[in-house]
Amino acid sequence: MLSSPPKAGKSTFARAMTMAVANGTPFLGKDVQQGSVLLMAIEEHERNVRMAYRKLGMTEDTPLRIHFGRVSPNAATELSNIVTELRPALVVIDTIGRIRSGPLEVNDYVSTGGWLEPMLYLAHETDACLCLLYHDNKAGRDAVGYDAIFSVLGSVGVSAVIDQLIALRRKKDGSRTFSTIGRYVDIPETVMGFDAETETLTALGTAEEVTVGHLKVDILATLKAGDLNRDELLKQVSGKHQVLLKALQQLCDDGKVDKTGSGKRGDPYSYALVENNLGIEYSPVTRDSEPQHSFRSAVPTPIGEEGMETIGGDEVSAVMEDTKRLRDLCANACLTLAESQDWQTVEFKAGHWVGAGQHGWRIFCRTANLTVLRDQIFSALKERQRLD
Repeated sequence: MLSSPPKAGKSTFARAMTMAVANGTPFLGKDVQQGSVLLMAIEEHERNVRMAYRKLGMTEDTPLRIHFGRVSPNAATELSNIVTELRPALVVIDTIGRIRSGPLEVNDYVSTGGWLEPMLYLAHETDACLCLLYHDNKAGRDAVGYDAIFSVLGSVGVSAVIDQLIALRRKKDGSRTFSTIGRYVDIPETVMGFDAETETLTALGTAEEVTVGHLKVDILATLKAGDLNRDELLKQVSGKHQVLLKALQQLCDDGKVDKTGSGKRGDPYSYALVENNLGIEYSPVTRDSEPQHSFRSAVPTPIGEEGMETIGGDEVSAVMEDTKRLRDLCANACLTLAESQDWQTVEFKAGHWVGAGQHGWRIFCRTANLTVLRDQIFSALKERQRLD
């Protein structure tokens, strides 16, 4: 069963999954056994479904059959006959609540067997995998892991009949996750990436891995303003302390952050950026570092604007040997820009207050490929301008 709150992406997930099975290609990082597929697209408009499958690359040779629109009161029996004849590897019903001969009593444990058990036996007798799309109750919209079993709409009898539950979740930031629980392999909550051009899904990592990746970026950005002890760092970087400390430890293990102190009273742990780590940023998903452009290409040459010092190729070569001189040259070159900024303190992220100049300067540097130099430059500007 594929279950989620409304509008969390069940149909999109199901379409990508059906194409992966039909083509025998990996799906969300897992190998797939190729086989023919039958999809009952009962709820969505035929035009939308066809458009999505064109993006997914469906052709006349793709072993995927699709039923569009409404079904008859005898749909369960008709489906059984078709599956028995065609023997597809995968049957997807979007949604199972539309296949019924009478009222759907989802809260009655006994009556659950009347509309779900025929699907169970059909799967057992034909060796087909039946994936039933269904909905969650409101209270369980954030449940993951074993708790997701109890988020399925209606009686617990619904969860008891199915072999495996795929739970989709839509987070407050708009991201989507999936997890599985049941008789087979359990998969922890995993964040998915969606390519709107091809309608394909990719597994970006577990929810914790992605969160740790984002926290690494925040920690590195925070430490660029100066060394901090553990308590100070925990206050300035938003996140659960346990996950934040895990991200911090990974940065220390990777040699990106230096940890000093014994952690005892009077000698707290203190953290600082490793000096030779300038210009290295982390992907928010993985622990792999991504080097920025080379030092030479990071400096626009020449700058050549009125009132600003020009830095040529020869000067850059010399500056590379002298960090202090590089900082001063770049600071002078950017004074005109600095004087034009509004330096009032602003909140650019919930709970994070910084000088607008520092935030705006980082945006400018990133756009101009000045990531390597941005902190040295801003510290010089701050010293000269007495900025907040």
